[in-house]
Amino acid sequence: MPVVEGHVYWVRTADDDSRLITLVGVQKHVRGQSVTLAWFRSKEAERFVFDWPEK
Repeated sequence: MPVVEGHVYWVRTADDDSRLITLVGVQKHVRGQSVTLAWFRSKEAERFVFDWPEK
């Protein structure tokens, strides 16, 4: 799958120790050089709960 600037991906991981839900956003992409990501992990394991950071 190609990297697309501005896209956001939902990632759910589950293993023996934990279950996590994370959103990963592609902030900047320079093909063949770099990718800048922003990620936000849910406060709860089974559903996405997010508090916006304070400015």
